[in-house]
Order: sequence, then C-alpha cells, then structure tokens
Amino acid sequence: MRAAWDGIDPAKMWDGHCHLAGSGDSGSGIYLNPATEGVLDPVQHAQRLFFMNAACAQDAPGQVDRSYVERMRTLLDDMRPGAKLLLLAFDASVTEAGEVSWEQTSIHIPNSYAAQTAQRHAQYFEWAASVHPYRRDCVEQLEAAAGQGARAVKWLPAAMGMDPASKLCDPSTRRSRGSTCR
Repeated sequence: MRAAWDGIDPAKMWDGHCHLAGSGDSGSGIYLNPATEGVLDPVQHAQRLFFMNAACAQDAPGQVDRSYVERMRTLLDDMRPGAKLLLLAFDASVTEAGEVSWEQTSIHIPNSYAAQTAQRHAQYFEWAASVHPYRRDCVEQLEAAAGQGARAVKWLPAAMGMDPASKLCDPSTRRSRGSTCR
C-alpha cells in the first residue's frame, strides 16, 4: 500500500466525497427522519444502517456523532500525513415555496456542524457546504458557508427534492459562481 503513494504529495490528496453523518446525539443538529429508525421504510432504514455500519458507529448509543468522526480520523491516520477528507454537509429537502420539508428529508447534516468538525480537526478535514437552492435565504446561506471556509457546495437533487434546471436555482448558481470560497 505504501508504494501507491510513491510520487504523490499527500498534501494535495483530498478524498472529495466523504459523507458526514451521525445521529445528532452530540447537539450537532443532525436530523434523521424517524422512518430511518424502523423497517416500515426499508430503503431509508437500510441507508441509515449502511452509514452507521461503515463508520462502526452503530453500537455507540450517545456517542454516534463522535465515533463517526473518530472513525474517519482513524482511517485517515492510515494514509500519509497531509491527506484530507472533504466532509459533505447535507441540506434538508425544501419545497418550491422555499419551506423546509422535514417529512421529505431523510437526513440533514448542518453546514455549521461540518464547518465546526473541519475546523476542530483541520489536519484531517476540509468541508463542503450544502445549501438547497430553493431556500429563500440560499444566497445568505452560501455567503455564510464561504465565510466559514467551505471549499465547495454540494447538491444531491434526487434526495433533496429539487430540479437543477429550475429557475428557482438561478440565484444560488449565480452566487456560487462568484463565491468567495477559498
């Protein structure tokens, strides 16, 4: 495995697709739809179990958020010093009227939590904001994320209940192109 790093500057290696997850048990603001807890919605339940199992966090009641982050740090410790993970925040589903729809939201990982986690463990993480473009305050949210050091903005249209071709996305995409992200 070490030979795979030959000629690679680890400070230039970022895993750009690292889901930040948890249960909200640390006061992080993470929201999990109650459907993820039971088997009435097997897809959401399986997704929740998949993420928690991947992080070895499923058996840590009251410590899920912390153990999820610690697991990512442990995995990164096995790489060369300087390599980082880009933590992905994940915004809630938002209606075309600009209102958050918690019923349609499977998981919400607040930008503030991703930013705080990246700042607290700066040698391991950078972060990407997630701002639903249908939000009435999407431009303000993007500006706040840039001010907190977001390196990118992430959308997942199908899961966020959005159409990237919608005119409702125009203010967000105009602001993202001109953002002050580092």
